[in-house]
Amino acid sequence: HTTVSTKVLKQKQMVLRFPQIAVLVTSGPQAKLDTPLADLAGELKDIGVDIYSVGIGPNVIPSELEAIASRPEYVFRAQTTSLPILASQLNGLIRQGKLINAAWH
Repeated sequence: HTTVSTKVLKQKQMVLRFPQIAVLVTSGPQAKLDTPLADLAGELKDIGVDIYSVGIGPNVIPSELEAIASRPEYVFRAQTTSLPILASQLNGLIRQGKLINAAWH
């Protein structure tokens, strides 16, 4: 249940005292859920989790990525659907400080 997960994350965040991040990787429109991902992401944002959204391939809906990410600069697009290429691109963003390091604000 979402509320239980949020409480657990809040407890872990208080113990760790490190920035908490989540990276959502998607290749298309959100499936029909009882609770939209943007609402679930809002619960994480409320407890201080920085959310990055990464869209892969041509079927991604930019507005969904933007609604989920904590900040506009936390939205990334990749035209590849190859996981090894995507991993390499994400690694490049980490090395450039565009992903992960940005959470240390």
